[in-house]
Amino acid sequence: MLLTLTVAWAWQPTEADETLYAALSVREQVQTCDEVAGLVPDPLSSFRAIVEHAEMPPWAGLRAAGCIARLYPIEARDDVVAWVRSESTLGFALTVVGIVDELDESLAVSLAQAAVDGELADRLGPKLAASQTEAVRAVAELASVPEALAP
Repeated sequence: MLLTLTVAWAWQPTEADETLYAALSVREQVQTCDEVAGLVPDPLSSFRAIVEHAEMPPWAGLRAAGCIARLYPIEARDDVVAWVRSESTLGFALTVVGIVDELDESLAVSLAQAAVDGELADRLGPKLAASQTEAVRAVAELASVPEALAP
């Protein structure tokens, strides 16, 4: 199978980036994030490069974002939180909110707070309110209380 890496003009993917891209581009992914990360020496760097630069297939970047959130809750906290704040990163936001119950609780709560405070609050708030993680639900529910009623 021949994969075509569609990228922003300035990106020169490393061999590791290409390896992860190939693994994440398979239509029906069967490898876990841990398995994919094990393919290269510095997976976080390659996951970040794919999120920032890979355009096709669209699921490659989304899967990379999910792996970053799952595997690097401390190192990549700023990346993940930034995704849920802006309309321009809606796909990544929906990806990480969709797996919020699988994430480190500290990251999940930070993500929820950023989401309800950001541009995507109306879209992400109801999804967060349905979380199985009590602390995430609490953030979403508090944000939905009208200011006049808030403590």
